[in-house]
Order: sequence, then C-alpha cells, then structure tokens
Amino acid sequence: MNKTLLVFVALLLLTFRGFASHVIGADLRYEFNGTNYTIYLSVNSDCAGAGVPSIQAVNILSLSTSTNTNLTLTQASQTTTPACPTAPTTCQNPSALIMGFKTTVYTGSVTLAQANDWVISYTVSSRMPLNNFTNSTSANLYVEAKLDNSAAINSNPIVSGHISYIGKASTALNVPLQGADADGDSLVYELITPLHSAVQTLAWNGPMCTPANPFGPSSVCTVNNATKMLTMQTSLVGTYAMALRVKEYRNNVLIASHVKDFSYFIVNPPNPITVPTPPANMTIYTCPGQINSVTLNFTDAGGDSLTINATTPTMSGWSFAKTYTSGPGVGSVNLSWTTPASLNPATLPYFFVNISATDNACPKSVMNYVFIVRTQQCASDSVWPGDANGDFTVNMYDPLAIAIAMGKTGASRTSPSTSWVPQFCMPWANVFVTNNVNMKHADCDGNGTVASADLGAVTANYGLSHPKGEYHNKTTGAPPLYLDLTGIILTPGSTVAIPIKLGDAITPMTSIYGLATRITVNGVTMNSAAQK
Repeated sequence: MNKTLLVFVALLLLTFRGFASHVIGADLRYEFNGTNYTIYLSVNSDCAGAGVPSIQAVNILSLSTSTNTNLTLTQASQTTTPACPTAPTTCQNPSALIMGFKTTVYTGSVTLAQANDWVISYTVSSRMPLNNFTNSTSANLYVEAKLDNSAAINSNPIVSGHISYIGKASTALNVPLQGADADGDSLVYELITPLHSAVQTLAWNGPMCTPANPFGPSSVCTVNNATKMLTMQTSLVGTYAMALRVKEYRNNVLIASHVKDFSYFIVNPPNPITVPTPPANMTIYTCPGQINSVTLNFTDAGGDSLTINATTPTMSGWSFAKTYTSGPGVGSVNLSWTTPASLNPATLPYFFVNISATDNACPKSVMNYVFIVRTQQCASDSVWPGDANGDFTVNMYDPLAIAIAMGKTGASRTSPSTSWVPQFCMPWANVFVTNNVNMKHADCDGNGTVASADLGAVTANYGLSHPKGEYHNKTTGAPPLYLDLTGIILTPGSTVAIPIKLGDAITPMTSIYGLATRITVNGVTMNSAAQK
C-alpha cells in the first residue's frame, strides 16, 4: 500500500470515528472569531453506553477552491442529564427506563478563503434504534453547516433548546427556538428528514410514520417561524428523531445554514413535561462606562420551580454580578455590571451570556438559551434624521445605508419628525456589519420601517452634521473609478454626457452594491443637487 492510500484510509477512519454508546443527536455550527472560523460540534449519546471519544473530525469541502479536507476537533466540555431521585435516567442507573444522555462539545479552528460553496459536515455511524425510521442502527447521522463568505464573514446563530427532548404521551411539547445571531441576520427554521449523507435521508417506517405524521398516526411536529416555536406531540411511547435546518438571510439573500439532528423520547411520567420559556427579548445594548442591570424571567407551564444558571464570559476589566430567584412556575436571574470605559465597540461588537433553565420535575426538563450583549458608542443612541449610517454627517453615503437596511423593522420613534434634532429610539435587532451601528438610524422618518421614504430626510438635511464626533466609515477598493472621455469633444457652451466607469480590463469590477462619489470639474466643486 502506498503512502497516498495510507493517508486516505487514515482520514476516512477519522471522519467516521464512532461512539461506543448510541448517538442520539448532533448540532454543527461555526463562528467567525476575528481571525478565522471556530467550529462547534455538539453530540448527544446515551448514558447507558460508554466510550465517548476525545476527538472528532469534520469534513470541509469547497469545490470552487478545490478543498476537501478533514479538521480534527478536540473535546471541550461534557454534561449529562440532571439527576432526579423519583425518576432516574440511565445516567444515574443503567437499568432505568428513562433514557439519559451525555452532551459532548468539540471545537477546532480553521481558515476559510472567500467562497460561496463551503460545506462543513460531520458523519457518525452509531445511531440509536428509532421508531419512525427503518434500520436506523445501520444508518449514519449526518449534519452540516453551509457558508457563503464570498462577500462578508458570517457566524451561525446559537439556537436555544437541546438536541434531545423528553415528552409525555398525548401531551404537546412546545420548544422555544430563540436564536442569537451575531450578525443580525434573519432566521428561518425548516423541519427536514434526518440525513444519512449529504444526498440521502433516512428511510421512513411507513405507513405508520411519514413526513406528514413523523411520530405515528395523528402526530404533530411543526415549527412556527412567526413565534419561533417547535411543537411536538404523539400518543405512542417510543424514541423518534427529526432534523431542523436553520437558514440565515442577509438583505433577503440566503448566505448560510446549519442542521441540528434531534431526538424525541416519549415516556409516561405522572405529570406533564414542559420546557422553560425565556423572555421575548434576549438582547441588550451597552456602551463605554455604562451601568447595566437586566433581569431575565423564565416561566414553566407545568408550574415547576426553575433553577437558572448564567455563565458570563471572562474578560479583562469586566465583573458580573448574578442574583437568582425561584418560585412555582418561575425562575429569574438579574445580571449587573459596569461596562469598562476603555471598551472599543469595533474590537468587541458583542458577547454572549449562556443561560440554562432546569425545572424541578421528574424527569427534569433542561433548556439552554443565549443572551446577547451588543456594544455601541453612547453617542449613537439618538437618531439624527438623515444620518442613516450613524457617522454624524448627512452625505452621499447615507442613501447606501438606507439601501442596505431596506425593509428592516423595529421600534418607531415617539412624535417622529425629519427636523435636524436628536430623537430617542429604542435599539433595533439589526446592526450594520461594517461599523456595528444600529439600523434604527436608517429609519430616518421614524415610522419603524426602513423604506424609500426615508430618503426625504437625507435630502432635507443634506450636508448637516451634529456635534457627536467626526467618525466616517468609507470603503475604497482597487478597481479604478474614472470618467471615460473616449470619443468626447469638449467645446465651450456645449452639453456632453460623460460615462463614469468603475473597473477596467486589468482590474474588472464583477459586482457592486452601491456607489457614492464626489466630482470636481476644473477645481470647482459641483453643487449639492449634482452631488446627490
């Protein structure tokens, strides 16, 4: 056997590294860490088995860059199903009737060149027995994360929930799918048949289980994108699997997606099983020197008391205080801190606080959530109508900001006007990727929606600036911008049309979103109307 074949075999074995215990579900996602991409792989396996590997491998593929390689991930953490004295799981007692599971997280980093066809995937061959699919133990579990970073960087959202859920027969289980997306992208959830490979799904155990009835006759498995809620229900005790694809849209263009393969265990405990529900708003804004205090209240529909645990990041100069409360059907955490005056939002645009909510029922229900803190300059809190990009001046760059934010919605302003005065507005959910400025500034007329009508405030206040600073955010590129005078004769008193061209044969411009420029003729700057 030659060396090339030996390397191939080694990579293949690494890719399909299995678990001694059955795999229950998996989630694969990535984050841009400022330098390259960090890959996060979460794998759930049953506690009855043993032998969770210390490393796993993911495949990284891009046909346009001729890339097909494996990346080794190392184990970063592991948690198990919480103990419950009256209803133990296999994590506490291997012979218990209720399945318990381990969640093992693996991480690794990789540099990805600009391309529109990145596919990061994970395959494992030790699925557990499933009631809704045939021959599941001989099928693979396959999850993937796709990326188009040809135009900009991206990070997958962190979606609340788990990879395994326990439900009661004939009782609906509602799972909140709160998503924290660092880039402010729009998220769309889509239920899909679990995958065996990139091109093959698992075989349904028909006619009992079908895509319309995935957990048996008259069963329910739906996702509501308006309320961000996953609902599951069946009358049949058993073990089931489904998969969720999370799509990310930026300016109405699909730029990324990732797949979460999850399991659904139906048992018959004496009390209904519910999952803790988070508050609707899981985002806060802070700025240098600001004193912050936020309380997050969680509820449990079954009336069980909740234990909340918030894991704050470790950062130099930051100190977080946490106060927890618990009561029937509720639980809360208050987070307080003072943001360091030295904070630079450009280098720390956001950070996450990981929160787990556990009820005191048996078996216990656990949900994981993410609270996102976005940073900004305090001076950008007020909206100045017409300053759509928050650079303190109304100029030719502001229509571009309106175009980028077109269609975004958020809080409207109280008694809005286009007068050149600062007007308070609550932060929106989206920010401009280029400078981390909140997109509420693009809503120049203050009605809560960015639309072409906002251009009126730019026209009315063109050339004005406000005393908040002199920050300007402009982008220049290599392709030349020039006036093409080929074949044009300039004579006094004549009117001519001169093409403005961007790019040439040596440095072509293949695509462009918008263009803003200022033209000076014979040392005389053109008037404001011409510049617009």
